[in-house]
Amino acid sequence: MMAPTQRSRSPPRTWSERSTRFFRLWVLAVVLTLGASIFVMSQGGMFDFRETVEWVRLQVDRAVCTPAKRTPADLSAIDLGPQNCTHIPLPPHMRVPRMFVADEAFATTMNGLTCRECDELPVYDQIRRNLTGTLVNRVEDAEFIVLPFPAECHDSCRFNRQIDFRRAVDAMQPLLDRNPRAKLVTVSRRPFPERTNFRTPMRDLLANNPNIMFLSPEIKNLQSRELRSGAAKFSFLNHVILPQFPVDFTVFDAPFAPDWDRPYRFCFQGTLLNAERTMVTDALRQRNDSYVLSTCRSDRADFAATTFSSGDSATLYSQCQFCPTPRGDSNCDTRFFDAMRVGCIPIVTNAMRATPYIRHVDYATWSLAYLRDTNAKRFAQYLDTLADQSPESIHHQRLRMREAALQITHAECNGAPGLHYALASLIEDRSGLEDLWGHSFQNM
Repeated sequence: MMAPTQRSRSPPRTWSERSTRFFRLWVLAVVLTLGASIFVMSQGGMFDFRETVEWVRLQVDRAVCTPAKRTPADLSAIDLGPQNCTHIPLPPHMRVPRMFVADEAFATTMNGLTCRECDELPVYDQIRRNLTGTLVNRVEDAEFIVLPFPAECHDSCRFNRQIDFRRAVDAMQPLLDRNPRAKLVTVSRRPFPERTNFRTPMRDLLANNPNIMFLSPEIKNLQSRELRSGAAKFSFLNHVILPQFPVDFTVFDAPFAPDWDRPYRFCFQGTLLNAERTMVTDALRQRNDSYVLSTCRSDRADFAATTFSSGDSATLYSQCQFCPTPRGDSNCDTRFFDAMRVGCIPIVTNAMRATPYIRHVDYATWSLAYLRDTNAKRFAQYLDTLADQSPESIHHQRLRMREAALQITHAECNGAPGLHYALASLIEDRSGLEDLWGHSFQNM
């Protein structure tokens, strides 16, 4: 482990700087006034409102966003070694329900169309191959009927109007008539399925389909007050949190060794979408021991630079001691899972972080939480306190993280423990939603 390093007094010269505070506020006021006028005119059909909102948002972004850029890290020479294939024992009291996959009934709704490159398909395939030992061939014996709906696709099925969720649900009715006790279950790779073949936000899917269970990484931008409300809370009982995709992510052993070299103390890469990410970027860019690559949403030419694949992101984080994981477009993203599978201790900055299978998996003893505010100076002071931790303490923290990563992955070489937890969640007591959504972060 590298020795603690003090923060530098000024940013390196490679940083980009823009705009004074007064100019930003002036531009923001002008843009908001213009935006309000355009909204009024859009009601009369003079403008496409969605395109106008996007244009206004980009103008605001150009006015207030300050990117942070350093020479990209060379990831090509980093070898993470073999996959950790430890077989994870499951809790003896946990029960996985009996599952029937409705392939034939769903095929009747597709009019001959075949989907081969959809992110949800590996989850359905693991159920078909009976990795949990609970697949049944007769619908009458099932507790749940799997509707293998292809939502997020990258082939001819992408945004395909021929794929209709309502029609698919109707095609399940003969099976439900044969087994009225069974319930439907399906999977969404995205926390915002309105951008997929579902074409509907998750809240509406849950509200409009009370007899269907949905498995997805989260409900976009869920608020704690929603978990305490009446009707909305009832519909959320039908949602099960998955890890961010790919759910069968690889956990590597080499980065968890005590002598693994981590040249950076803190790392963050991403687009400056909100105050949390700006706070993290402003704090890290003042340091000379950290890696940060942040671009503005309006900088289209640089946008790809911060859009890492999950594998590249994990490789980068293997070089870092701590990984702040601020929220993005929603409460959760892949950075949290990319960090934990290579031993970078995540620093959570939003209380509504979705935590898969939290009733079975420990998150509290290895992750960190900074939930005070979005003040960069105070966050920088918090980061300074982490330098006081001993190498032995951090190593043990990292080993507990590896145990959690091995438990939530759906990787087959680990026995697909995450798949077992996901399906067992369908029948567990789901009344304590606040606990189920990882509110323990508020008490850390």
